[in-house]
Amino acid sequence: MSYREYLPPAALRAWVECFWLARRGDAHRVMPDGCADILIELDEAAASVVGTMTVARQIPAVRSGTLVAVRFRPGGAQPWLGGSMRPLTDQRQPLQKSWNERAERLAEVAISGARGDSDLQPPVVQRLAAEMMAEIGRVEAPPRAIARAVARLNCGTRVAAVADELGMSRQQLTRRFQKTVGVGPKALARILRLRRLLAHCAGRRPQADDAFALGYCDQAHMAREVRLLTGESLRLLFASAREVPFFQDAADSILSGSRA
Repeated sequence: MSYREYLPPAALRAWVECFWLARRGDAHRVMPDGCADILIELDEAAASVVGTMTVARQIPAVRSGTLVAVRFRPGGAQPWLGGSMRPLTDQRQPLQKSWNERAERLAEVAISGARGDSDLQPPVVQRLAAEMMAEIGRVEAPPRAIARAVARLNCGTRVAAVADELGMSRQQLTRRFQKTVGVGPKALARILRLRRLLAHCAGRRPQADDAFALGYCDQAHMAREVRLLTGESLRLLFASAREVPFFQDAADSILSGSRA
């Protein structure tokens, strides 16, 4: 599966983690990353929404086609889609079943502007970004409390401490996360820790020191969490780490062509 990511314009980064283009076909695995995506199948002129995933998913081989997508930050999709994100957790639904015509318009722009060739060309991403830029004034920003909580959880801060910092109970924080992110803060913290593990240990198998540094109790705890979230052992996961599609380190800027 050919895959390329593009960083969004600065004005969209409160909501959007990246845009991506892919040529699909072979079976592949998708890891939970805390994000929700709008997927647009250019060859089929169809679009869907994928909610926050709590476990890895194996995608079967399909007829070759081109995908363009918007990957939202945790909590970033809800202002664009409207409604609660909780019903979308671990689900993929046709975009027409979402709650907002704005998202359908994004799909229409991408599909109508597609060249129909097989190359991973950025113009369709640029048109998609331009349409989102035109909508910024009519879209609410992600709640600051949620954005701050996500950042703190990504640093390894415990959920109880995050709730205290925000002046909320854990129950209040959980309800707000379920509406805006799709999962509770504890589940998101586990997913974000997995992302840090895969990024920190890229190219090698993690050791006991890595487990402690990343917030696991010990290596056995890390191994259990990896199996629960990915369905794989540590050894097999890192032997096939090239399949993991959610690193943004090498993403291109869709405006300048350079890293941001």
